[in-house]
Amino acid sequence: MNVRIILLVIAVIVSACAEQTIRPRLSIPNATWEPIYFTSIDRAAQHAGLPDLRHQGLPGGDVELRVWEGFGGTRLQAYVLRRRDGSWTATYIREGSGQRSRRPAVDVGGIWGQLVDGGLFTIRDDSERRHCAVILDGVGYVVEIANENVYRTYLVSNPESQRSEDGDRLLHLLPILYGAFGETSRPDPSNLPSGETKIVSSVVSEVPMDVSGQPSSPWRSAVGAVAERKAEVRLMPQDALAQGRDLRTPPCQEMPPYVWKLHLTGDVALELLIEPDGKVSAARTLSGHPILRQASVEAALKWTFAPISGSSQLRGTVLTIRYKEEWVPFPWLKRVATPSNRPLQPTSGGKSEVE
Repeated sequence: MNVRIILLVIAVIVSACAEQTIRPRLSIPNATWEPIYFTSIDRAAQHAGLPDLRHQGLPGGDVELRVWEGFGGTRLQAYVLRRRDGSWTATYIREGSGQRSRRPAVDVGGIWGQLVDGGLFTIRDDSERRHCAVILDGVGYVVEIANENVYRTYLVSNPESQRSEDGDRLLHLLPILYGAFGETSRPDPSNLPSGETKIVSSVVSEVPMDVSGQPSSPWRSAVGAVAERKAEVRLMPQDALAQGRDLRTPPCQEMPPYVWKLHLTGDVALELLIEPDGKVSAARTLSGHPILRQASVEAALKWTFAPISGSSQLRGTVLTIRYKEEWVPFPWLKRVATPSNRPLQPTSGGKSEVE
């Protein structure tokens, strides 16, 4: 074989191996935000002369962090910490600027260590958390972290208003990052509330007084036609509540977003047909706000009650899901929650089986 051909083959193999060794392992969320946000990020990075971290692996020992802030009504900006050949730099980038302005920083390596120790690598992407409230505008943070064999990116959207354990962690790390650029935190995490006023729901035995004055919704069935099936046994609501095994109410993620924005509360009365094995075979609403009815029925169809051994009787009853507002402390915070500034109207009601 021609020596030139052999050398060419060897060069191709070496080149391919070198490319494999520096190509990072990607951790990119399969989420709708990613291609949309990175259209702006890639444009700003290219304009600032930043390399493509996803496809250009870093040499051994080098690391880079980029925190992009904006994506709402404010101009996109980024804070970049970079270690090259053992030396650290801190770079600030603002969208639309043709220059990368470098600001002096004190012990950037120490700041990087604080961010890592604070859990910057372990914060979950926004797509892994389901928020009840929908924020149409605000401030989002996209984090890019790269070293020689790993690249990861994630989004934390509106952490000041869509509170979560991961969002709070980022909010407490941002002041450390801002410190590398001589900036103060915005907002100050220590001034954020320790809980929120939110709508909670429970199952109660009280039947609203206005049940007879409202039209009933159609039956929703899990086992076929309902018209031919009539309850042979009628349970008092308090007896049905006592027989309840699993009476979970609708989670906030299954409710329309405007339920929380409009602070919709009140009682939704439900008529149920309960099979001998304790499963609910059909349900319909007898009263309640129209927006709350559908999710209430869907939740009721998943309820289970104590089975009746040796019986074939179909039980019928009426139970109520009560939606009300309460001050709820964030579970990941250990300090005592302070009362909400917005006063709540006291609600009367019976014993709740499920909170």
